[in-house]
Amino acid sequence: MRASCRRVLLLAAGLPLLSACATPAQTPRELGLGVFEPLLGAEVRLRPQPIADGHLDAAAESGGGTQAAHVSIVPTGTAEAVLVAVGAVAHPGSHPVSGVGVAIYPLAPEATPAYELRGELPSDPPLLVAFSPEADPDGAVRLLAKLPRGEVPAGTRRLAIPVVIRFANGGIHVTYLHGVVPEPAYVASEGEPQPALTGEGQE
Repeated sequence: MRASCRRVLLLAAGLPLLSACATPAQTPRELGLGVFEPLLGAEVRLRPQPIADGHLDAAAESGGGTQAAHVSIVPTGTAEAVLVAVGAVAHPGSHPVSGVGVAIYPLAPEATPAYELRGELPSDPPLLVAFSPEADPDGAVRLLAKLPRGEVPAGTRRLAIPVVIRFANGGIHVTYLHGVVPEPAYVASEGEPQPALTGEGQE
């Protein structure tokens, strides 16, 4: 299986893209993204935006111009740990990516539809890890999160991975991804395909 790669597109807030009945803009905490308040601020407003593949995104009402980025998340693992590789880079011609925020939660089967379609997590979900790296000088983000298997609740088969993308012009975008937890007994040999996210992004 290949990595999931999502092409994220955010348009200027001033453009008349949203109808009068569009979903109201909400703060990060109102969207269940309170973990990102230190990164985004408590008062920033994000508007949920359903996209073509059935997954939910959210875009800030601030930040002019067009922003687009490729985001990839690849969960792999060893017998001792779950590894999540995260990458983000701006699309050619876009404002550059300045940094990202990533949070990882266990995702129960019954909670998957609400998260996938509406970005909703259960009340007070256990946070496994969160980080907010700045982009490299070339405008790319590359990092690897390591979760000891003992810290992942027993029986967890999927992970909820909301990702905040920050652009150099002040634009903000959130995309809701989810991925598998590789089996503890599965240790890939060199060059072997890795388990990857199931939610396919758009190229």
